[in-house]
Amino acid sequence: MGKARWAVVVAVVCLVVAAVAVAYAAGKARAVPVQEVVRARRFEVVDSTGKGRATFGVLPSGDIGVMLMGKSGVTRAALRVQTDGDTALSVWDEDGKVRLGLGVVAEAPSLVLFDREGKVMWQAP
Repeated sequence: MGKARWAVVVAVVCLVVAAVAVAYAAGKARAVPVQEVVRARRFEVVDSTGKGRATFGVLPSGDIGVMLMGKSGVTRAALRVQTDGDTALSVWDEDGKVRLGLGVVAEAPSLVLFDREGKVMWQAP
């Protein structure tokens, strides 16, 4: 399996695992009394030391997004829906360099894989 295909497989597996974990956690949360609706512009998840590890919210631009950070605080993955309807999923390496970009811009899907130097390794279309 080529490097580009392997990167796509890893990204998809990570998203599936995250979705299953969220669904499991949501099922567990129903066992205790909860509010029907929680309203906020932003939610932040912190680790045991208080360091931000994930955010979900509306950005100053009006876009909405989910950002996941590693232990060091560097953003590792983000999913964003822009006010114009365009969407993007980006994955960064431990050095903070983008390695994968997946999006739908002007109703056209695209996928771009980057090497460690930030050069395009593969893209479609």
